Amino acid sequence: MTSNPNDRRKVVISASFFFPFLVSGLIGFPLLTTGCGSGLSGGSVPLPNSGGNNSRLSGTVISATDPVVALAGAIVVALSPTGQEFRTVTNASGQFVLIVPKGGFYALTVQPPQEMTALLADDRFELEVAEDEIQIIVPLFQRGVQMPMVHSARLEPSSVRLKVGERVTFRLILEPPPPLRPTPIWSVHGAIGTIRPDGAFEATKGGEGRVEARLGRIRAFARVTVADR
Repeated sequence: MTSNPNDRRKVVISASFFFPFLVSGLIGFPLLTTGCGSGLSGGSVPLPNSGGNNSRLSGTVISATDPVVALAGAIVVALSPTGQEFRTVTNASGQFVLIVPKGGFYALTVQPPQEMTALLADDRFELEVAEDEIQIIVPLFQRGVQMPMVHSARLEPSSVRLKVGERVTFRLILEPPPPLRPTPIWSVHGAIGTIRPDGAFEATKGGEGRVEARLGRIRAFARVTVADR
């Protein structure tokens, strides 16, 4: 599959390992479009991903307390297992694309726009880069927000078969249940569909992949198989 970092594609992914105070805003969250804004450290421009040894990381940075608000000017840094750094800045729609070598776990850091650093905290997490394409949304939370203690997590359903155009809503089940509904880091691995901050997934392309939800160091997976028709 050939992908261009400047292509505009429907991708919605949601993410954080903290908990928002406003949850009602997740309902009716609009689909976002991946835009340009990819790059390597040092100003190099990556070649389009050919589906070989590279992976295309595309996503959106949003406000956790108001998921409709996209954060332009957020800095996204991906550090490879070998120590190579890739970075970019989100565009006016809060979107970014990075082309990185495939393989292993990357350390991702997302920093708020400069004018919001006193209000919003950085988000740091690991992301396994094994597929040709990974879609992700990163909500940034207000400084001082604490994450409740969570011992385990799972996704329901844990496995699903869909046709292109069909939808399913994944639910993140936490133990012990926290007093507030969490907003995890949602990611879609394998370019099989898009996901929204409320866990609503839409199948867009045939193939096999997975949906992942993350809270801190705890991850939960769901296997997804999509048939073309």
